[in-house]
Amino acid sequence: MLYCDYRSYVRMGGLMTEEQYQIWGSRATRKIDQLTLGRAQAHRLYLAAELADACGQMADAMQRQAAARASSASGLLAGASTDGYSERYSAGNSRAAERELYRLLADALGNDPYGLLYAGV
Repeated sequence: MLYCDYRSYVRMGGLMTEEQYQIWGSRATRKIDQLTLGRAQAHRLYLAAELADACGQMADAMQRQAAARASSASGLLAGASTDGYSERYSAGNSRAAERELYRLLADALGNDPYGLLYAGV
């Protein structure tokens, strides 16, 4: 079950079609569950607005990230050397993409009253 239904997503200013949102919204929901170690589901009633906000924003970001990866299918030049001629290509910065998704969730949760993002460290 999605943390944000399509109608709410559109009210938040989302621009995806309903079919696109079904794909990216469910991926965003799974990412929220992954980042919260499954604890978001237990607090979904208390944090419904926050989780819906995060889900919509993360779905948009995930779609953008996928489009960026697809447009640079040949890869980005990540490193080169001249003497021995070597090149290294990267398909994109997945670490930055993961950080963006985490930041979107953290911002939506605010002060995170239930410690959903606490990883025990």
